[in-house]
Amino acid sequence: MRTGISTSDFIGQWSLSFADIDFINSKPVATRLGLAAQLKFFNARRFFTTDGAVNPKDAGDYLAEQIDVQADELSAYDFSGRTARRHCAEILQYLGFHRMTRGDREALSFWIIGELCPSGQSVGAMLEAVFLWCRDRNIYGPSTKELERLVRSQRQQYLDGWLHEVSAALPPETVAAMESSLADAEAPTGFNAMKAGAGRATLDNILEVSAALPPETVAAMESSLADAEAPTGFNAMKAGAGRATLDNILEVTARLAFIRKLNLPRNMFSNVNPAWIEHVDRRVSGEKASEMRSHTETRQLALYAVYLMARETAKTDAMVELLVETVHKIRTRSKRKVVGDIAKDIERVYGKERLLVDIATASIDDPDGRICDVIFPVVGKEKLAAIIKESNTKGALDRRIMR
Repeated sequence: MRTGISTSDFIGQWSLSFADIDFINSKPVATRLGLAAQLKFFNARRFFTTDGAVNPKDAGDYLAEQIDVQADELSAYDFSGRTARRHCAEILQYLGFHRMTRGDREALSFWIIGELCPSGQSVGAMLEAVFLWCRDRNIYGPSTKELERLVRSQRQQYLDGWLHEVSAALPPETVAAMESSLADAEAPTGFNAMKAGAGRATLDNILEVSAALPPETVAAMESSLADAEAPTGFNAMKAGAGRATLDNILEVTARLAFIRKLNLPRNMFSNVNPAWIEHVDRRVSGEKASEMRSHTETRQLALYAVYLMARETAKTDAMVELLVETVHKIRTRSKRKVVGDIAKDIERVYGKERLLVDIATASIDDPDGRICDVIFPVVGKEKLAAIIKESNTKGALDRRIMR
């Protein structure tokens, strides 16, 4: 089948009951197949279509077989015509549906903002849930576009309410620091810097990172929003870290310290679906300092606070990765230095196996002779001393590297 569903699901979706067949057969033969398609499509989706192409060909063939008409009659049915509109009204009456009233709309709006919005679903998923809500109550809602406008309106109302709660929970000193960060976006703890990635690490001295942590919160966030191009402004909080130099790493560390010194209402995340946090994160990431400042004070601070709380973990992970990479590089450089120093001390003695054979032969030929008379003529004292030095040096290599 070309429907993309199982055989059992296909039959369940497009099968007509005896009551359905009686209802369809009460209409002129030429329009019965189109009426049947409208009825089963509405049963499955809870809205009508004006495009007959959305009905699978297999479904048309199966419906035609059930009501004993020719399948090609469906192509002559105008799903957007006057007959189709009359059929829609008759289907609603047949199924016991009524058009949405003002009371139904108010109840739906309350359900959307109270049940759907906290789940953080997409607009498409919420729209599907709205159709099901209407179906379960035998309500025929307005057009898809109108229901989508309602869903988007309720989503925005929910987001505005949550951001207002976040803004109201910010202490005065936190508000001042955040406004400073937004005003001076190019500052080390400005908005652009807070959006930046950590980059790669090339620290020469890891202790300097700890020493670089500022003892107090950097310039007020209010100033950051007002002067986006300043060193601690909004743009700096969003900027990339660039190449991993010591100065860049210290800037990232300062940004993280800036976030941690703010008394942000982190407990407000516990009752909010992560999808909403991700939504705010993406939105702020795409805005400039001037765009952030164009919001009302309550909204700009709430958006920025949520963004900073969402980014704190990511920046912490980035710093850990930088430190791990730095330790690895320091260890690699140290090992190379040790190996290089040892290599300088090694004097390679070649042909040691041949020398061993010569020493063994001389010893067997004169087992009672003195070393200076038997061995030294074959292998000189200096050659033997070089072999001993090479062996001792190699044995110390691993011990020096581990230290």
